[in-house]
Amino acid sequence: MQFACDVFEIAGDAVATDQIMPVCLICICSTSDQRKKKANSGNGNIVVPIPFYLIDGFSSYECQGRNSKAILDNLVSKDKINHLIKLYTKVCKMHPRQMKSEHDVEYLKMLKMDIDYITFGSARDTIIDIMA
Repeated sequence: MQFACDVFEIAGDAVATDQIMPVCLICICSTSDQRKKKANSGNGNIVVPIPFYLIDGFSSYECQGRNSKAILDNLVSKDKINHLIKLYTKVCKMHPRQMKSEHDVEYLKMLKMDIDYITFGSARDTIIDIMA
């Protein structure tokens, strides 16, 4: 994530945003994976953030259904990227709990299923309300 932000700051308009998008998404995955390892080392709890859920949730909800221009618009600053990671880390923590309470689906089974966007969206809305 830091690399992608640094590229934007150094190169500015010289780098086309569509060329940097894959780098930003990889950096977001890498950052979320590092946070996941740090947050979950030896505790046996829900593993967060779930990188696929983070990227898919971000691109679905914040980017008008995975619109590539909207994805680029959301990846232009370090603050926006940090906010997205913070938001979806919390959503990824709440979503499995809701799946358990509402659908009696355990965490590992949930990971093998398609994302339940109704429950995921509900978790996202709750976290946004709490963060506001």
